[in-house]
Amino acid sequence: MKKRILVSVVLLLALIIFAIMYINSNHKRISEIGGFQANDITKISFQYNNPAIKGGTVENKENINEFMNYINSCVFTKKLTQTLMAGYYQSVILFIGDNKVMSIMTYENFIDINGIQYNMVKNKLSLEKIDDFIKSKIAIYD
Repeated sequence: MKKRILVSVVLLLALIIFAIMYINSNHKRISEIGGFQANDITKISFQYNNPAIKGGTVENKENINEFMNYINSCVFTKKLTQTLMAGYYQSVILFIGDNKVMSIMTYENFIDINGIQYNMVKNKLSLEKIDDFIKSKIAIYD
């Protein structure tokens, strides 16, 4: 009887450890999803899904690092159900040299990275913080 309980407890612990490892393996940062180093980004282009707000580009390395540190502090996991969405708030395109390496569309509760939707699971992106960054680096209103 004691052996049976011990085996059950060990199996339960093993299952819990496996589940934690599996869940954590699906949690990724922007650079892990894109397969690049955040400090390799040389240009960031911002656009809004609002014709009254013009977009712009950041090429200053210090500003790029500031933004990349912010978005790379967030952790994402791929949504189980991918749905067709419209009405993104911001579009962020990351470049290394002239090569586009990632396209990010921001929504209220999730993001779309290169056409795949991700939930924010740690240090959620704030649309307001991204707005504040853009406003401080680019003149976005006509």
